[in-house]
Amino acid sequence: MLTNINFLILTIHSYVNLISIFIPKIKFITTFRDFTFHTIIFPVAILTSVMFWGLYIINPELVMPSWVYQQIPKWINHVTHTYPIITVTLEIILTKHEIPSSMKKATLLTMTAFIGYILILVHFYLKYNVWLYPIFHYISPFSTISILMSAAVFMVILSNLAIYTTKVLHSTLLLKKYKKNI
Repeated sequence: MLTNINFLILTIHSYVNLISIFIPKIKFITTFRDFTFHTIIFPVAILTSVMFWGLYIINPELVMPSWVYQQIPKWINHVTHTYPIITVTLEIILTKHEIPSSMKKATLLTMTAFIGYILILVHFYLKYNVWLYPIFHYISPFSTISILMSAAVFMVILSNLAIYTTKVLHSTLLLKKYKKNI
């Protein structure tokens, strides 16, 4: 589920990137791209990959039932769960994103997105009596809540990491460029 949401938001983000390249004068597009990159795109991409591969290493059946593995080639799992890390890492290095002006707003958006995701998980469970992730079938409700709370904290940490990395990378690059011109 998180993989599908991740794919969707990365696709939308790619289109927003294209629009900001071809129509750079529309400031809202660039501001939206930069803000969502730090608050949603980067954290969700990293969280998706880390959670999938972490659980996969422990037991592949914790992320998908065995019948799914018979339907989906292994290379697709590698692409869908490793590629996001590569794309956001390249983007944070190659694109100078504006830093969010308010850390409170950035954290609020990150948490709102994650709460929306949790609501989708709970909705499916309450409506169909099925967890979208097999791991939740094997653990207690307390453990489920603990995992989701930890993931929420990890999302905020990743958002702050994206902001910090952008500051460090691009202020250093700008300083080098400035010194070159002197």
